[in-house]
Amino acid sequence: MPYVYRTYAKDGKPHPRWRFQYRDYLDRNKTRSGTTSRRETEKMAQAVQARQLMIRNRILAAPKASDQVRDIDDLIRDYMAWGSTQGGRHGYPWGCEHARKRQRDLAFWKEQLRLRTQLDLIDTQSRVERVIHRLHIGEKRSGKTTWNIVEALVAFGRWCVARGYLENDPLMRLQRINTDPVRRRRALTPEEIVRLLDKCLPERRLLYEMALCTGLRANELRHITPAHLDNERCGIRLEAAWTKNRLDGFQPVPGWLMAKLVAETQALDQITPVFGVQKTHPARMIQTDLERAGIPLVVPGEGKVDFHSLRVTFCTLLDDRGASARENQELARHSTPVLTMNVYVRTRVDRVRGVVEAVGELVNPDAPHEGRHNDQTPQLHVLRNAG
Repeated sequence: MPYVYRTYAKDGKPHPRWRFQYRDYLDRNKTRSGTTSRRETEKMAQAVQARQLMIRNRILAAPKASDQVRDIDDLIRDYMAWGSTQGGRHGYPWGCEHARKRQRDLAFWKEQLRLRTQLDLIDTQSRVERVIHRLHIGEKRSGKTTWNIVEALVAFGRWCVARGYLENDPLMRLQRINTDPVRRRRALTPEEIVRLLDKCLPERRLLYEMALCTGLRANELRHITPAHLDNERCGIRLEAAWTKNRLDGFQPVPGWLMAKLVAETQALDQITPVFGVQKTHPARMIQTDLERAGIPLVVPGEGKVDFHSLRVTFCTLLDDRGASARENQELARHSTPVLTMNVYVRTRVDRVRGVVEAVGELVNPDAPHEGRHNDQTPQLHVLRNAG
C-alpha cells in the first residue's frame, strides 16, 4: 500500500502539499507530490499504485522512455557526456574543439526554440528552417557554417530517438543546404613554397616542411612527440585517438626531413610535442608568414591560402609527380579517391597549358615542335591519309 506523508520546512511549518510513496512495476520506491488535501492525495496514491501493479502483472504495457518528460539541460548534459566518452568515430571520444562547438550550438538552439524538455523538439522543423534562413541569408553566414550549427541539433535529435526519449526524429525531413565552400583553398606553387620557407619565422620552418611533405592536419601535428618517430621505417606513427578518421596509421616522411626531425628532437623527452601549433587559430599563424613572404592570401579564380592549404598543396604535388589516385588517397588517408581528387587536388594552369599543347602536336603534326620524336610524324601522316 502507498504511504502518504507530509514534509516540514526548517522553521517547523508543514508544506502545503502532501506527498506519497509507492512501489513501481520494477519494485522500486518512488515518491510523488499530491494535493493540499490528504484524502485526495490518498486516492491519487492508490490509483498510481494500482496502475503499477497492473503493469507488473502485464495487464497494461510498460511505459516507454518517450512517455517520460526529461529536462532539456539534463539531456544535453547526458549527450555531452556520451560524446566525450564514445561519440566519435569507431567509439572514440569527440575532439575538444568539436565538443566545445557542439555545446555552444546546443545552447544556441535551446534559446532559439525555447526548449524546456525533449518534447519541445516535436514539430520544430518550420521554426528551425526560419532560423536557417536568418543565419544563411540574413546574417550572410556560409552554407557550411550554417549547416554545422544545424547539424548539432539534428544529431542531438537522433540521439534522443536512439535512447528512446523521442518516438521519431523531429528533423528527419529537413533538407540539407548547399555546403560548397564560397572560396576554395588553393595550392601553393613551387616558387611560393620556397619563399614561404625562406621568409617564415625560423621556429616554424620545420612545421611547414612537415605539413607540406606529409599533408598532416594541424590537430595531428600538434600531437606528434618524439615517441611517434619511427626512424627504421622513416615515418610517423599516428594514433587513432587524435587522427580525424579515428584509425591508427603510418605516414611516410622524406629521408632528409626524417633526419632533421631526429636531430631536432634529441633534446626533448618522449612526451613533449615536437611542433608548436597554436590550438585554436593555426590560420593566423601562417597568415603572418605569408604576408612576410609576399604571398597573396587570396587569388581571384584560384582561392585562399590558410594552414589547411598546405594539405591541399601536398595532394597537388603528389598528383604533379605522377602518383595514382589510389596512392594519393592512401597518403592523404581519405575514405575515397573521389574526395582526394575532387576536393584536394588542384590543376595548375601551366600544366593544363602543356597538356593542351601536347594534344595540339598530335592534331597538327606538320607544325614544327621541339623535342618531338621523329617517328611520330610519319605514323600520324599515315593515320590522317587513311582517314
